[in-house]
Amino acid sequence: PRSTPLYSSAASDVYKRQFQGALHAVLQATSYEEGVRLAILAGGCNCSRAVQVGCLLGAIHGEEKIPTKWIEATHSAAEIQSIMGKLSNKLASQAA
Repeated sequence: PRSTPLYSSAASDVYKRQFQGALHAVLQATSYEEGVRLAILAGGCNCSRAVQVGCLLGAIHGEEKIPTKWIEATHSAAEIQSIMGKLSNKLASQAA
């Protein structure tokens, strides 16, 4: 159970630090895998930080930099890739 309400200033400080930690991992990493590992090894709320790092590094470097073994181990990888393809197509059509 959460002891601090989501709307409190203490919770806001926690989320700011989480994002700062994610940015630090992104800036220090030399690869997608290293960035996610740095986020996990930092401790604390490493799950949400690793998600942020993975999203940022994926946007920066592209899907091809995600380790194949990680994609293969993801049970819903095909569904995620399908959704990303649709999103990419939609964004491309809006930009045109």
